[in-house]
Amino acid sequence: FGVFAALFAICCFVIKPFFFHMMTKSFEFEKRIFDEPKANKKRLKYLSFVNKELVLNIRDIDISGSLLLVYILAPTLLYFINSVFSAISTSLSGEIMTYAFNVLLMLVPYLASNSVIATLYSREGRAAYMKKTKPISLIFPLSSKVFVYIILSTCSIIASGVVFASFTKGSDLGSVCPTLLTITIVLLQLAHMYYSATLDIMNPQNEAYATTGSSENNQNENRSTSVAFIGAILFAVISYALMVECHLYDGNYNIAFIKLLIIGIVAAASCFYLFVAKVKAYYYEK
Repeated sequence: FGVFAALFAICCFVIKPFFFHMMTKSFEFEKRIFDEPKANKKRLKYLSFVNKELVLNIRDIDISGSLLLVYILAPTLLYFINSVFSAISTSLSGEIMTYAFNVLLMLVPYLASNSVIATLYSREGRAAYMKKTKPISLIFPLSSKVFVYIILSTCSIIASGVVFASFTKGSDLGSVCPTLLTITIVLLQLAHMYYSATLDIMNPQNEAYATTGSSENNQNENRSTSVAFIGAILFAVISYALMVECHLYDGNYNIAFIKLLIIGIVAAASCFYLFVAKVKAYYYEK
């Protein structure tokens, strides 16, 4: 409620006056004169592409707005659901089920939102082929399009990890397991992001976006979303099985979360390797 109240106050006292100020100003016919020319800034190659993608994403409110909404609502929803779980008296097996359900809730919104990444390169239309003419490694401009989403989603996942840690405070999980789980979710998010980007590289829809501006029933988006839900459910089931196994043998849940971390590392490394391999195969002329 505090977040919604703050957003409502911003709309009333900041955005609304700014909107009326823009509406009453005839800026279309005003000529701006810059007295002092600004010097060009020299940036590193990768940072230049990241800066360009950041500006483009800020201007495209359809993508940035929907993703920011997901990244804000995901930890908020997790907090409210864990508040309900905290008020319920459960058995030990029930607690393990709530932990696995937390894993599912942390994965589904983040992985499902990556369907946008499955259209990142196709949305550029025919301009996407201009990347082949740049005298640098194509990994720089292609991976920079994903970098902005990596930063935003990582911040949101860390917030979700803090919520999960507060929910499990005083339990047998301790403080190490929530940290390991947060790192694992970040790695799985990276894996699915690069997987979705690879789908768009392997099956581009540039002509559809160049001619109509959209692609109805995009196969890349559908496949990315399907893998997101299936992978989230499968990983939650695996996490539940590993936690039950640790409880039956020695009660040390750190081993279960270390195994989950290994799965995340393998998934992220594999998807990034396939991304680089597909870029070399589909973008470099033989």
